[in-house]
Amino acid sequence: MHDYNFTVPRYFLVAIIKHILAVYDSAPAHPDTLYSPRVGGEVDTQVYPNFPILNERAMYEKACNNQDIKVQKESCEKDFPTHSKLTPGLYIMTCGCKYKVVYGFSMMLSGESPQMLFDIVMTRFEKNYNPHLIYDASCKVKEFGLNREPKRFMEINITTDCFHEQNHKSCSSSFRSSLYCTLRKINTEACEQTNSVLRSVTASTTFMRPMLYMRSLTLFVANLNMMANMKS
Repeated sequence: MHDYNFTVPRYFLVAIIKHILAVYDSAPAHPDTLYSPRVGGEVDTQVYPNFPILNERAMYEKACNNQDIKVQKESCEKDFPTHSKLTPGLYIMTCGCKYKVVYGFSMMLSGESPQMLFDIVMTRFEKNYNPHLIYDASCKVKEFGLNREPKRFMEINITTDCFHEQNHKSCSSSFRSSLYCTLRKINTEACEQTNSVLRSVTASTTFMRPMLYMRSLTLFVANLNMMANMKS
């Protein structure tokens, strides 16, 4: 039988917690003037009925972009196919239940990036609304957010869905949704499953003009939500 000293790991854990709290307390507090109220209404390429735009996107220092480039070289990669005449596709936000209710979507005008989720959090979520977010490149979004809004993104849990987490072998295990007891009953693949359904109308919507494209998808998604509500 071996004696084991539990004192060292206990003090080590306490030291880590104290360090995290110190970083949080010392993070810069941005003035309210950085977040100008939204006055231009909604964006034509976005539909988020329950999450209207509350304020404009803040402007951040160029140093953040330099840090993003450095981190991207050191972290995992995520490549997206492009087409010279077509948009990259849709950016979908759903709930994590088995019914996959769609909260909203954006027509992407450029390649997918961490900024898209960051902008949703910072322009559409209220200041005290910090849900657990699931995204296939959670490590990149977390880094992007910490470079600009450290306090806010220290309060938000962002993890990678169970399917894609296997691709992030060099990332911290804290980004794995499968390791969270609170997510065991959550459908972490809801967005991927919804995208699969949306592919059934791709042939009809691919070459539509933007306005018609958004109207058609709004109706299609509304029908999906109505069926989900009937099932629930």
